[in-house]
Amino acid sequence: MEKLLEKDVTELKEWFFKLPETYSPHGLNVTCCHGSPWDVTDGYVYPDSPIEEFLNYSYDSFFLGHTHYPMNRRIKEKYIVNPGSLGQARNGGWPTYAVVDYYSKEVSSKEVVYDNSGLLKQINEAGDNTRYLREILEK
Repeated sequence: MEKLLEKDVTELKEWFFKLPETYSPHGLNVTCCHGSPWDVTDGYVYPDSPIEEFLNYSYDSFFLGHTHYPMNRRIKEKYIVNPGSLGQARNGGWPTYAVVDYYSKEVSSKEVVYDNSGLLKQINEAGDNTRYLREILEK
């Protein structure tokens, strides 16, 4: 069983590292990246970050992650959205996701309320190397 799990993890890593750094759905003037358009892997764009740099890109809409903070901002005709995080919400609230209607330009942020006591128990049993994740979930 352990050998099978190791094989699955190896295959998953290989698949993951073959993915493109950005994604732009065909037919839509949208880009999706983990960080920011100027630093697709490690860029940080927080809800209070300056966003003028987005004007240097031709996309209408930008979907970001990395910070785990939900965000729905607009600069001129451009939309900047971060759905937050289902796994490690950083805004002190519940996990979040975004529902987006690209054509009407409507974005709504949704919270997922759940009893996290079982998850916290498992994290505590896993040891001290999970302290950061535990602190995030206890906020």
